[in-house]
Amino acid sequence: MISPIPVSKYAYAPLDAATANGVPINISKENAEASIFAQEERSRLLKQKYQIIIVPGFTPVHAKHPCKITDDSKKRLDNAVIQMQKKDIPLVIVSGGNVHPKGTPYNEAYGMKQYLLEEKGLKNHQVAIDPYARHSTTNLRNTGRFLLAHEFNTALVVTSPDQSFYYSHPFISTFNHRCKKDLGYVLGKLSCVSFTMTKYKPNQLVFTRGSDPLDP
Repeated sequence: MISPIPVSKYAYAPLDAATANGVPINISKENAEASIFAQEERSRLLKQKYQIIIVPGFTPVHAKHPCKITDDSKKRLDNAVIQMQKKDIPLVIVSGGNVHPKGTPYNEAYGMKQYLLEEKGLKNHQVAIDPYARHSTTNLRNTGRFLLAHEFNTALVVTSPDQSFYYSHPFISTFNHRCKKDLGYVLGKLSCVSFTMTKYKPNQLVFTRGSDPLDP
């Protein structure tokens, strides 16, 4: 019988670093079915161009009121579901922490997962979460860890046009420079697919632990 990949293989944050309505998110429970499904389908998925879709969350830096999920995040998720159907990609991982405003009880990734399950009809085994990322850099670092821990190699990042340009053109946009400055390394290979999509091939350096106590 296949067991989930241990969360300790791809997430290093303390248990209380991500909360939903004040309750710590049990990432082991949240990702168990998706992890098993990813392993069961690995051979088939490795034959495809992309094995999983990544969707980063979005909450405005200057947000004054806590929000379960923003309209920008919903648009990203709506597009992601369309791409899942078009490209026959059955798995998605959503990424984002308890970010803005400070002290918010809402977690981006958790809210995004609920939207996919309740509004878009996805099943629990299709959706994994990274509830810790607090920046565009760690959105990809953390989801890259999940990808490689499950022995996959390529993801399709679906996001808003501005962030997609940031990811897709990492030298021009200075994303690689920021990764080197904040993390100490470049995350892997990034290339443009469309104005809302980026091809992402993470490297093993993503497993390097960071200095943020809420998202190491």
